Amino acid sequence: MKPKTIGFWRGRLPHWEVEDGKYFVTIRLKRAIPKAGLDRIREKSEALQNVDHTNEAEVLRIQRLIFKEMEYWLHRSKQVQHLRGQQVAEMVIDAIEHREQRCVWNMFEYVGMPNHVHLFFRNR
Repeated sequence: MKPKTIGFWRGRLPHWEVEDGKYFVTIRLKRAIPKAGLDRIREKSEALQNVDHTNEAEVLRIQRLIFKEMEYWLHRSKQVQHLRGQQVAEMVIDAIEHREQRCVWNMFEYVGMPNHVHLFFRNR
């Protein structure tokens, strides 16, 4: 059974909220991905916007390509690594835990990398 869409909007990126949804989100630091990488990610994102969304296999294929491209650039980048520092990493952890304690998120897992954070959660 497909999840029921609660909200869908586009600013610079698509956002999709579903009933009882679980979300995997990546937050990156500014300039963690060079312009060449951002251009490639944008190209793939445009392909996603233009695909027939009833073709779930094709949507998933393109989403995976976007994720792989993003991960490639994030793991390759050595210039921006502010999250490597203990003080900054602790601030990020505190912010995540604050949202969980305030019943904003039900956090399943999260991991911090030197220039990005992966979150897996459910909105409460």
